[in-house]
Amino acid sequence: MTLSEIQKLWKKNLCENTEAVQKFWDFRAEEFEKHPIPQRQDDPFLQIIEKKTGTLSGLRILDIGCGAGGYAIACAGVADHVVGVDISSGMIDSAKKRTMQTDIHNLEFMCLDWSAADIDMLGFRSAFDVVFAHMTPAVCGCDELERMICCSRRWCFLEKHIRRTDSVRDYVFSSAKITQNTDSDDSLIGILAYLYKKGLSPQLYYRPSVIKNLCTVQQMTERCLRQAYLHADITESQRDIISDEVRSVAEQQKDIVENGFIEETISSTIVTVCWTVGELKQ
Repeated sequence: MTLSEIQKLWKKNLCENTEAVQKFWDFRAEEFEKHPIPQRQDDPFLQIIEKKTGTLSGLRILDIGCGAGGYAIACAGVADHVVGVDISSGMIDSAKKRTMQTDIHNLEFMCLDWSAADIDMLGFRSAFDVVFAHMTPAVCGCDELERMICCSRRWCFLEKHIRRTDSVRDYVFSSAKITQNTDSDDSLIGILAYLYKKGLSPQLYYRPSVIKNLCTVQQMTERCLRQAYLHADITESQRDIISDEVRSVAEQQKDIVENGFIEETISSTIVTVCWTVGELKQ
């Protein structure tokens, strides 16, 4: 498989509407801000990083698609310096707000579209010991992965969902006949193929995941509508179907969920891909 074939496979499901992507994650920033800061002693992703690096002490770290900053803040507690970047200004505002609630001063956040980032102008090339992308669509193709590799002088880590199902969203989208342009499984193939072509030797870790999210019916409706626009322009009829079906699911759950709320179950396999950049740069 050539690099152009890898890129074609990987990019085929990518949402290229940058404004829609920004608005979707801006909408979810308040939700992500409420997530607890990961703890290094019990978070699987951080445990893998520390297992490979030995320690985060003294390291410079880049967090691509940092969201509300949880992992960047967790690392900054021990690392030398941490930089978090995200396409969503809402997420970056949340990350900065959370940092202000700590006594951490070796951490900076910037709003940045990774697909258009100039890593030389930013001074990112070979500037970090560890570069990671945790549960983010920011590394969405060969160019974005190449930037990630080029920013690291030692280790890279990428974690994502595969074989994912979202109980409410999947049902609602099926009813509204909205085809989901999910990239999870194809992007994993693309990531591995590209790394192999680069002469790198990625290691993979897998673990099952079941997450239950509780939110209001209104929040779920808005989330589904915004996510639908990431896949295609939807009709007024499809909008109505989404709203009606979310209310229908909530009605079915009324005996187990508080009135006005809805619960969604997200089932997936989480895969962590890690590789050493040093083997390429020697």
